[in-house]
Amino acid sequence: MRIFKSHPLISLLNGYLVDSPQPSNLSFCLIIQIVTGVTLAMHYNPSVLEAFNSVEHIMRDVNNGTVIFILMMATAFLGYVLPYAALALMHLIALHDSAGSGNPLGLSGNYDRIPFAPYFIFKDLITIFLFIVLLSVFVFFMPNVLGDSENYVMANPMQTPPAIVPE
Repeated sequence: MRIFKSHPLISLLNGYLVDSPQPSNLSFCLIIQIVTGVTLAMHYNPSVLEAFNSVEHIMRDVNNGTVIFILMMATAFLGYVLPYAALALMHLIALHDSAGSGNPLGLSGNYDRIPFAPYFIFKDLITIFLFIVLLSVFVFFMPNVLGDSENYVMANPMQTPPAIVPE
């Protein structure tokens, strides 16, 4: 445990990944984003003429390239959006704990309610599971089926696409 604090390079990693003051899932997102980003950077070509072809090469020719690409996008999204989702959740908790959105008359209407657990939880979990299975089929077996066909046309910086017209 001493080497984590005394060695300069390891203490830097320890400060960012282990002892950092944010939740541990953000550290996992950061690690996944760094690993997938470096992996994608090995195959990406940033020139104007070759950027599209290099992304297609990553998606089609690199082993598990689609999974790596989607993991990179998902962890970047999660790492940047999760703090705002946490703020929204804290707002809702603070609002409902202080009875800010309760009944203004103070009357209890619990006589006609059905308990949430276990009936509604089971019903909702079945629906969530079916959505996850359906979305997993799209992500892993048909990643481009919902894409726009214009995404596969070589970009011409001197010509506006025909779908974009002035109003």
